[in-house]
Amino acid sequence: MTDETRDAVPGALFDRLWPEPGEVTADELAATYLEPGVRSNMVTSIDGSLTMDGRAGGLSDPVDQAHLHLARSAADVLLVGAGTLRAEGYGPVRTDETGVARRRAAGQSDHPRLAAVSASLDLDESSPMFRDAPERPLVLTVTGAPRERVAALEEVAEVVLLPPGEGGGVSGRAAVDALRERGHARILTEGGPTLLGALVAEDALDEMLVSYSPVVAGGTGRRMVLGAAEAVREAELVSLLRSDSLLVARYRLT
Repeated sequence: MTDETRDAVPGALFDRLWPEPGEVTADELAATYLEPGVRSNMVTSIDGSLTMDGRAGGLSDPVDQAHLHLARSAADVLLVGAGTLRAEGYGPVRTDETGVARRRAAGQSDHPRLAAVSASLDLDESSPMFRDAPERPLVLTVTGAPRERVAALEEVAEVVLLPPGEGGGVSGRAAVDALRERGHARILTEGGPTLLGALVAEDALDEMLVSYSPVVAGGTGRRMVLGAAEAVREAELVSLLRSDSLLVARYRLT
């Protein structure tokens, strides 16, 4: 999101519908996301699609982007699967001056750290998300990953070798443990669905932030969580926010 877009978003981002009706400012919302834990942030159409024209960004609007920016700016680390990084065209992870001030007040580094998840290491080490990152990124992969790809990515990131999870991919629990061992208590993931599936399957996800975009997408977009065995996993609604017809729900997994 550009600075111009941020400037166009009002100081009061949302009306809070639950638990107590009222207006929520950007500062108040950012403060709530400083709570430690593993939190996901995803946008979906009201008919359940995660993408429009192959990208989650096609479902978003300036207020949803402002919310995404606030959630990111409160995180110690941004955990993202390689497929999502490629599809969404991620650049270097950084926050703006206001976010930097909030982070310094909370004792955090100036910018969140990117943690890319990939078993195959199909990542472009020359991309701006690595080369221009203000904080040295992490790459979480599995033992047995291609040595030449490990060596190439070690030029631009800290590569962490983890035991494979079920199916041979990166274990969600092992990824979270590796981040916490490096002092990252506030972990935000933006998916994709396979990474969320690994986190859910291993009980490594604490909260889900879900933006309900007021559109019907149709098509064949994927579900939010893929790969986790079918089971009822209960969640508690922590808050419900509204901006025009956009809803943002915060759920705590119980």
